[in-house]
Amino acid sequence: MRTDVEFFLIGADHKTRWAFGAPGSPVRLAEIPTGLQGAGFEHDWQQIVGMDGALHRGTTDQTGSVQLKVWVSDPRSSAWARRQHALWRESLGRGKDTCRLIVVSKESGYWWLDVRADNVSEANYLGQNCKPGAVGETGELVQFVSDRSFWERFDEERIYDRDTYRTAALRNLGDQPAWLRWTVTGGHDGVTIGVGEGTVDLPAQKTLDAGYVIDTDPLWPSITDTTGTNLQAELLAAYWDEPLPARGMHRGNSVPLVIRPTNPRENFRVEVAYTPRTEQAW
Repeated sequence: MRTDVEFFLIGADHKTRWAFGAPGSPVRLAEIPTGLQGAGFEHDWQQIVGMDGALHRGTTDQTGSVQLKVWVSDPRSSAWARRQHALWRESLGRGKDTCRLIVVSKESGYWWLDVRADNVSEANYLGQNCKPGAVGETGELVQFVSDRSFWERFDEERIYDRDTYRTAALRNLGDQPAWLRWTVTGGHDGVTIGVGEGTVDLPAQKTLDAGYVIDTDPLWPSITDTTGTNLQAELLAAYWDEPLPARGMHRGNSVPLVIRPTNPRENFRVEVAYTPRTEQAW
């Protein structure tokens, strides 16, 4: 099935690759996969005695569910057809290891979702009068569940130095807010970093050959030096509460970053990185 969007699957062995739209591919999509619109969410309600209704406490992102309807075939012989089907089934694994479903489009580029085999329908041997040994196409429906709620793509990274930090900006390629990872190296007498009003002042490093390595994600926040020493206890106020905004109104535009060093030396460097996430892959 040829469309402007191409689909690929890397098997649970992390080696086998199925290019569904490639000429001569033994596994082809019968229709566009379903469940690509992103994972659902559910509300968390606190029941309160003596009051009408309940108190809304927030939402929880659920895992995604994706279905692939495929044809598996090989025109050479029934033996080759059975072999291709066996290889396809083997590549899906048994749900312990993840496959990687990849979507590529001209508009949105390259996105992937790590998924686990959840269920495979009974094979439908088409045009064979229900005789599994004959040459023909085998149709089946494969159900996957995802480890994560959103599609991801390659990390975006930018490096700014003493000459470029004043114009530092970053564009969020995803439609979900992104928590930045910062690496600050080189000499300075203190530096302020962040997004918008969500900034933190960091003191000069105690040793000239050390730097800061920071993950601002509130789920797994961390701040260490470049040798791996944990600095969180020394910098209790170092907590970032503002991510890089989702593209939304900023679609196509960069968001200014705050990098304000005091007396930056010639070797001053700031590396900023994040993982783009999106609800839909195109």
